[in-house]
Amino acid sequence: MLRRAGIQDIELNVVQPAHIHGEGKLMAPVTMSRIADAFTGEGFATESETQQILAELNHAAADSETVISLPRILQAWGKRAF
Repeated sequence: MLRRAGIQDIELNVVQPAHIHGEGKLMAPVTMSRIADAFTGEGFATESETQQILAELNHAAADSETVISLPRILQAWGKRAF
């Protein structure tokens, strides 16, 4: 895509954040709590099941033996030819 746009000297980096402590471990339970209504509304789970999932995510986040990672982030850059 960058090449088709005329970008040269393309570089690439992949990052995958992972957390063993701190606020980063809360990303999954915070996300689940914010989408819970839509999650149940679309029929993916009952309200009870959704609350159980949220409890398990909070438990995992509080566990010092658990690593929680976020999605991979792909970074690409280059120079526009003039």
